[in-house]
Amino acid sequence: MAWRSASGLRFADITARWWNGMEERELEVKVMLDVLAAPSPALPAPQQRLLQRSVMATFPVTSKGQMYRMLREDPYANALQVKYGYAVTAHKAQGGQWSTVFVDQGYVTEEMIDTEYVRWLYTAVTRATQRLYLLNFHPRFWGEGEE
Repeated sequence: MAWRSASGLRFADITARWWNGMEERELEVKVMLDVLAAPSPALPAPQQRLLQRSVMATFPVTSKGQMYRMLREDPYANALQVKYGYAVTAHKAQGGQWSTVFVDQGYVTEEMIDTEYVRWLYTAVTRATQRLYLLNFHPRFWGEGEE
């Protein structure tokens, strides 16, 4: 990945790909690399102001509207501020807790639902302290689709 420095910060051009549930999407974006390992969730306000001043110093600004337009259109001022994500298996997560947990059931057949499965599910569900998202669970899990 090639990166470039601007306004004392490091940026990279990347191709972001994701599945929106119906099709794969792709978008060319600029990301701010300095935020990846920063202790805060976003670029600290003083650095954000320096970046904005740097953008505005490129061309003379004659009005507030022109200033906002420049900031809206500048690729560096609008670079994505991304953070590392991580995932752990439910068993590796034992003893830990997170505010938000995603549990993806994936492919499970009737024969696979046994004591071990229930233990796995219990461990996964009890790791969440605030929000729990259950993904790809069969409708029968919710009592739907039974005959």
